Amino acid sequence: MAALLTSEMDNSDKVTAHIGVCKEMGISVLPPDINESGIRFTVSGDGIRFGLGAVKNVGVAALEETLRVRTQDGAFASLEDLCMRVDLRKVNRRVVESLIKSGAFDKSDDHRAQYLATLDKAMERGQKAARDRENGQITMFDTQADAGVSQGLPDVEPWTEQQRLTYEKESLGFYITGHPLEKYDHEMERYVSSDLSRLAELSDGESVRVAGITQNIKEINTKKGDRMAFVTLEDLHGSAEIIVFSDVFKENSSIILSSDPILVQGILDTSGDKPKVKAQKMYDLESYRKKVTKVVQIDLTTIGLSREDLDSLKDVLKRHEGNCSVKLKLTIPTKAEALIRLGEDFKVSSSEDVVLELEEIFGHGIVTFQ
Repeated sequence: MAALLTSEMDNSDKVTAHIGVCKEMGISVLPPDINESGIRFTVSGDGIRFGLGAVKNVGVAALEETLRVRTQDGAFASLEDLCMRVDLRKVNRRVVESLIKSGAFDKSDDHRAQYLATLDKAMERGQKAARDRENGQITMFDTQADAGVSQGLPDVEPWTEQQRLTYEKESLGFYITGHPLEKYDHEMERYVSSDLSRLAELSDGESVRVAGITQNIKEINTKKGDRMAFVTLEDLHGSAEIIVFSDVFKENSSIILSSDPILVQGILDTSGDKPKVKAQKMYDLESYRKKVTKVVQIDLTTIGLSREDLDSLKDVLKRHEGNCSVKLKLTIPTKAEALIRLGEDFKVSSSEDVVLELEEIFGHGIVTFQ
């Protein structure tokens, strides 16, 4: 898989698909590491390590310089240590920023926002040390760098998960430590007719339902002066272009421009190099869930299940009244299971809040929509 990923390193769609296959196989795909990564994807323990050559804005000269210094003088003790030792004319600020955003400096309890916040100071110290070396001077900073001592990282707020993933996507072209759609994975599987990586296997003109998040939007004017759009939609397995004609665009522009997951119902067009979907209807995933969900099923095991747990369940259902019937599946491991339809008094909404609150009490994956 590492060799396969390396061979497709310049093809974002195929790398995304291969990363999805790795996850299905139980193989972790790890972010680049400034001390462990080579240029290509490599095997690292039970996982696959991203190569530095896959990081955007890191050119050949910067790669060669970084690997030369690491091979010659040993691993980098810190961000500041790297800035002290490499030629910053080759490994410039843009390069180091991309490395930070990709996760190449991740270690212990430090986080990426700290590295980015201290980058300018680290570059200044590195540039001063380089000038002093050229002038034959030895400074306190040289001694600290040689000893691997860092000036310390500032106390700043960590990036949110969304910020971290956005920067990963920006610097690598892929999500590595997570994906904005992961928490919707099972839900999307219920509603879509195909994931985006498998559209080429379907027939031209076939009606399809696909879901994902918008990655790129190109708006144009039609000959009549109306607005339409070409939208790049991405799911956990790949991406595809969605053609949104003016009537559909006018009705759904707010959905398209949002960062929330959307579901697209349309007609498949396989006439070009890559399959496209001509959108007929579009929904944000939350609205579609409310539109089609009739039953909320909650799966519980009787082991460790207390009266207090059932009271908490009752409290959640009462606070989120709605139009969906509730089924409670109780399992006695190795013995029996029972499916109980709760009464009309316990009808509940199919909102994400219900799922989150119940999973916080009983664990992940216990709620399904039907």
